[in-house]
Amino acid sequence: MQVWRITASEICCSACIFFSINRNKEKLNWLTSKPLFGKSIVVTRDVDSNADFAARIISKGGNPIEFTTIKIKPLTQTNKFLKTLTKIAEYDWIIFTSANSVNIFFDVLQRLNKDARVFASAKIAAIGSETAAKLSKFAIIADFVPSAFTSKELGKQLINFANLQGRKVLLLRSQLASSEMSKLLENAAAKVDNVPVYTIATVKSKCSPLLEKIKEGKIDWR
Repeated sequence: MQVWRITASEICCSACIFFSINRNKEKLNWLTSKPLFGKSIVVTRDVDSNADFAARIISKGGNPIEFTTIKIKPLTQTNKFLKTLTKIAEYDWIIFTSANSVNIFFDVLQRLNKDARVFASAKIAAIGSETAAKLSKFAIIADFVPSAFTSKELGKQLINFANLQGRKVLLLRSQLASSEMSKLLENAAAKVDNVPVYTIATVKSKCSPLLEKIKEGKIDWR
């Protein structure tokens, strides 16, 4: 009768292979259980926003395809912005209408060796949770965030939240934003200053690779 002899090193090696296979299987199961697993999604924002959004897609198991269509251009060298910056402590409310406005405004403060103390006693409002999260990175907790993240709702809900009669309100916004919120606040007797901190320009990107993927049916969402 033939006797098979297995050495300790062979047992150890087999165990390593077994555990390695199981660990890889667990990783695969973890990945395939994610809601966007196997989905290719085109993101069409500016470079920075694309990177942030792509990271969120990856965390959900998806495959982001970044296709830049716009560029954020700061307007912080305009006379209007620079003049506003010198008197910013005079405002009762300062409203950030996007995460871009937060990034650009605080970039200017840092270059001037200033920080959030320039706001003095002003209250801070953010248009949504993403904008509020950006503010928190600069140690600012928004005093007000509406339940619905639109300019109209921010205006309507802020009027109900605070007495704005005679109050000085600063809107730090995109040059292309509508005047709807401004009109709502002015109708509530607030003294509103609209100050664009950035504008949006289109960017020409090479479309051929993306079009090929679309034609081949390799894009799930865009």
